[in-house]
Amino acid sequence: MQVRLASAGPDRVGNTATSPAGTASPDGIALLSLWRWKVKLGSSVASGSPALLPGTQGSRAVVVGTVASGSNLFALGADGTQIWSATLTKDVVGDVAVGQTGTVYASTDAGCNSGSACTAVNAVAPPAGATGTPVTCQANGTWGASPVVAANGSADLLYAVALSRGSGANNVYSFSPGATCTSSSGATVTPVTDDVTGVTLGPGAVFASNSHGFTSLDQSGTGFGTQVEYDAGNSGFITNAAPALSADASRGGAIFGTAGGDQKLRRTVRQSSGCGLGGLSACWATASGFTAAAAGSNLPFTPVFDGTTIWTIDDQGVVYTWTQQNGASVASLDLTEPASPPVLLQGGSALVVTTSGLVKLLSLTGSTLSALKLIDFGAAFSGRVPAPVIDCRATTCSGSGVAYVPAQPAGWVYALQLPAAPISASSTVWPRPGHDSCNTRNASEGWCP
Repeated sequence: MQVRLASAGPDRVGNTATSPAGTASPDGIALLSLWRWKVKLGSSVASGSPALLPGTQGSRAVVVGTVASGSNLFALGADGTQIWSATLTKDVVGDVAVGQTGTVYASTDAGCNSGSACTAVNAVAPPAGATGTPVTCQANGTWGASPVVAANGSADLLYAVALSRGSGANNVYSFSPGATCTSSSGATVTPVTDDVTGVTLGPGAVFASNSHGFTSLDQSGTGFGTQVEYDAGNSGFITNAAPALSADASRGGAIFGTAGGDQKLRRTVRQSSGCGLGGLSACWATASGFTAAAAGSNLPFTPVFDGTTIWTIDDQGVVYTWTQQNGASVASLDLTEPASPPVLLQGGSALVVTTSGLVKLLSLTGSTLSALKLIDFGAAFSGRVPAPVIDCRATTCSGSGVAYVPAQPAGWVYALQLPAAPISASSTVWPRPGHDSCNTRNASEGWCP
């Protein structure tokens, strides 16, 4: 929040402060960050990013998954009160996601090996009471990536990926959740030697990242159609997070970052033919006029963008901003330690959380990127830092916002008041690694800002 400060007296040498002639401006403005509440989720830490449940902007509930072996999925009201909880097969891994009517989806991994029956996705419908009952979707493989939520009419459709598998086994699945959960189909992402690292959804296609870039799988009803790879056989395109997708004709396509020997941000578009990849009938190629942007280290997260500027962060904590049209560098900032992926706010700002527990507001003004510390949790994260989820503080979603931020080590979740509201996600704006405040990872989602 902004607090106006007015001079009340002279300094030690007799100087007094006055407002500019003819104005009623205050003598100064102090930017303050307030935490509204904090709630302890048992003794376990959050497993990933929280998600907002459907409701009125400014007063929506938030759901958080944890690594506990008992109750490990919690829904909290906007005032911090616990609404309900559920117990899923441990551990909840990655971000939780929310469907059209508030059903919560969470991947779990019981530590099983490929070839065993493992819990792939848990579906928890909003309960009438204080305890939710999970419905599980089963498939073979080792699960760990956050699921994707799509709409199949009034019902939800899920996509989940097995992070590792035996040669030739399926590793991208679609599920139809309901009173029971059935696997609609599974796809083998080629080349068959690849393990999948994440999944997102763009207009008409599912995108699975892997050690050679990504593979897109066209949607065909509740299953899959044509598979198109980018870039087959190039071991330098190690991709640890699925692309962000945009339908914008001039700045759209699949946007992703690489690791290993490449360490670049890339924007690709689908071609009907060519690309120099062995005469494939369809393929992905670098977007015309876009130059791959080089980072100083590995890019481990799905990038975010507002239609003009792409934001991302490397695994050493350097934040980068690039022009979405051509990949030109705008500004960068070294946070001096690893941090969460940025979440975009209105007014050219973003929010990150560092491994030491600092919540920082990043501001991009022209070619200058600056950081302001909002709060210090006083405790370090032991692993990857989850991205906060941000709600508006008013139904018009203007002015300020409120961020729900997991903290370590004892399972706290903070509600922090912010000086800026979040940017709403759309088919051309991808403001969070999970696309929207429901973490659907779906560029075509329309039920959650």
